[in-house]
Amino acid sequence: MNITLIYIGSGIYVFLGILHGIVTLLELKREGGLSPVNSELRTRMKSEPLRLHSTSIFWNAWIAFNLTQSIGLIISGALISLLLFNVEIIVSNIYFISLVLSGSFLYAASAFFFLSSRPTIAIGAPFVLFLISFLLH
Repeated sequence: MNITLIYIGSGIYVFLGILHGIVTLLELKREGGLSPVNSELRTRMKSEPLRLHSTSIFWNAWIAFNLTQSIGLIISGALISLLLFNVEIIVSNIYFISLVLSGSFLYAASAFFFLSSRPTIAIGAPFVLFLISFLLH
């Protein structure tokens, strides 16, 4: 019974992560639950750069933040379930898992947040290292 509750909890994380990701991607097409109530603010968010980097637009950073939250929920739920099932599954697939996770973060950062800047290179460095490790494995 205790393990069943952990599987249910993990499933909820995965479900919420997928749902949140869908809602986030729908925001790109129309105003939804993640948009400010004030439509003018949404418009300003789409044109306002962050101080972090001039190519980082506030709206894109908001989308990237939400997508990485979705990724975190999905990965957390999946890993908790896999750990209960068999630790060896994670260990034997660590190369693939590291590529998927780092590739997801790299995509979110480069597509929505940093757009060709030093932070994207920093986020991409682990992906390249994981890819080389995977290829040498």
